Amino acid sequence: MSNIKFTGIMPALISPLDENGNIIKESVKPIMDYMLDQGVDGFYITGSTGEGPAMTEENNKDMIKAALDAARQRKTLKGNDVSIIVHVGAPNPYQAFRMAKYAEDAGADCIASLAPNFVGGHNAAEMTDYYTRLAGCVEIPVMVYATGLLGNIDVKEFISNLMKIDNVIGTKCTIRDYYHMGRLKQINNGDINVINGPDETLVCGLTMGADGGIGSTYNVLADRFVRLYEKFRSGDVAGATAEQVAINDIIGAMLKFPNHSNVLKTILKLKGFNAGQGVYPIKAMDADSTKKLAEYLKAAGYEI
Repeated sequence: MSNIKFTGIMPALISPLDENGNIIKESVKPIMDYMLDQGVDGFYITGSTGEGPAMTEENNKDMIKAALDAARQRKTLKGNDVSIIVHVGAPNPYQAFRMAKYAEDAGADCIASLAPNFVGGHNAAEMTDYYTRLAGCVEIPVMVYATGLLGNIDVKEFISNLMKIDNVIGTKCTIRDYYHMGRLKQINNGDINVINGPDETLVCGLTMGADGGIGSTYNVLADRFVRLYEKFRSGDVAGATAEQVAINDIIGAMLKFPNHSNVLKTILKLKGFNAGQGVYPIKAMDADSTKKLAEYLKAAGYEI
């Protein structure tokens, strides 16, 4: 059976939080439906964009449950079930192990985790031990990370070894050097689920063999990323590249402001969604900053 189980466009979903840091549960489905109506294939939840590593276990559980409940009530525009990948990585690895089992029991399609480098550099053997133990907590697929946090470790050798673990199917690749992604896609003669991470270079990842993309700005640019992906898959590489260039102008406007997740929530609020704010001590953007953001976005070709 093929390891390539996830393809297409999968937003790294924001977690709508109230002023006390709790999930605004009633907001999750409308926000997901908004992106599903634009053609996304699934969601990646409680990762960095979803602020999972900064949230309590209970709030992570609330977000997982709300997202899975919403997914069960929908199909994608292609008529497929909505895929949910749950990031379970945390500064405390034992929390990650608990969250992995919770996600599986709740009905997640896959779990994923950053390598446990939150408090310092671990060597390849230590990280392999972590992923082995994490995968042993569940029977569903597991996605590992190829990231700059791996330091000087040989990325292809490291991921090749992790692919020997029974239920590890592939990697979310956030390395911007696409030489490495090309090498990763050679593992198992290509039978490895490689997902592009950096939003600004999705077209590069697809060119080097990525099966799809997981990204934060997909929350507010889903239709554009869907068009990019579909153009690329149809052979219109020039059209896909033009979409990427236009997308990057808009991302550039977003990057003028701190805290990416909070910027995304602000844009969603401007669109009428109760997207809340970031994890404490992050505060919602004030009126002046919100106005400037809208002006920069409009100048970049994005209408709220």
